[in-house]
Amino acid sequence: MAKNEKNTAPERIKPSTDQWRTLYDAAAELKALAPWEKLDNMNLIVITLPGEEEPYFCSLLGNGGQAYGVAVYPGYVAFSQLMRLHYSASGPLPMLFLLDQRSINCHFGDREDIEKEDREPMKALGLRFRGRGQWTYFRSMKPGQFPWMISAEEADCLCRLFPHLLDACRCCLDGGYEFDDASFMKWSCEDGQWRASSLLRSKIQLAIPIPVFDPEEQASLEKARKTKKSLELDAWYLPVPIQDKRSAAPHSMHMAILADRKDDMILDQQLTPSDESTQYAWVALLCSYIAKHGRPANLYVRDEWMAMPIKQLCNDLGIKLHIGKRMQIMDDIFFSLFTGFVDVMGDDDDDDSDLFGEFDDSLSIFRNIAEDDFPERPDNVIKFPK
Repeated sequence: MAKNEKNTAPERIKPSTDQWRTLYDAAAELKALAPWEKLDNMNLIVITLPGEEEPYFCSLLGNGGQAYGVAVYPGYVAFSQLMRLHYSASGPLPMLFLLDQRSINCHFGDREDIEKEDREPMKALGLRFRGRGQWTYFRSMKPGQFPWMISAEEADCLCRLFPHLLDACRCCLDGGYEFDDASFMKWSCEDGQWRASSLLRSKIQLAIPIPVFDPEEQASLEKARKTKKSLELDAWYLPVPIQDKRSAAPHSMHMAILADRKDDMILDQQLTPSDESTQYAWVALLCSYIAKHGRPANLYVRDEWMAMPIKQLCNDLGIKLHIGKRMQIMDDIFFSLFTGFVDVMGDDDDDDSDLFGEFDDSLSIFRNIAEDDFPERPDNVIKFPK
């Protein structure tokens, strides 16, 4: 495993014994309820805790017969990334967005899934698990980070959320709420009483971060010469773990690539650590190219998530933006990198194999997402601010 890049994430504080006790008790209740027998992983339960501005989007896992548990997506940005992965599941590269996810997960897995640190609270609480799919463990997923142990802060979140999630599941199982193709279940407190209601998917507003361009820099880009070039722009986290020390979460490097669509040639690329600086790395790559070589006539990006931060810039610069068209160059590049890294890491030490096992387990959650989860796949499932 590579160890030459510093992981700048703060030191994780482990959950307390009391937190673990609460979590394992709640997880046992969830496993006994088995809500995944009725709900699939896109029958989301949306819970807003008192005093918090953004809701938690809860996905029950296991309807497809594997990866039992629950994944909790905190807030609209995390939900946005889940939906991006959902829509990519029918495409050639769903793993492209796996390392973009932000969730706190409770899994019911096998003995082989358990790490040494998982056994510490089990031993302290006198817990014993036997059989496949019976071992309870918790994982944190963050953008640019491989699945890792949860922190005390994340444990606190689950401790406060689980009682309401259990009540919402009971409501569904008792027939108090029926899902449809257009809505999620909203579980909220009104007048001191928790109730179920429908939340239309099309009504969910997502705040996609938009970069602010320096006026002088943009004016300079607008003066750049116009060319007939057609370019492809894409960005992703590389599927190779980098770990500064064994107690730190393995993280990834973020890669942005700009390519000539006609000549099948990579024009520029940029590698950055997996922190906040990656947010607009690919935007900076585009601006740097324009400053040096001029404005392209056409720019192809993978989806609306990539398009939103540069829509206005492309409009101002007279660049035609193509969204969601096939990007064969980028698909080939990513597939080559992905398979190459997996082959190399598979020949490495056991630690890396364990990490890629976690990566593969996480990907399996989404292998059951079918095209008919959204039968009409309406364009307005997600609305972006103007």
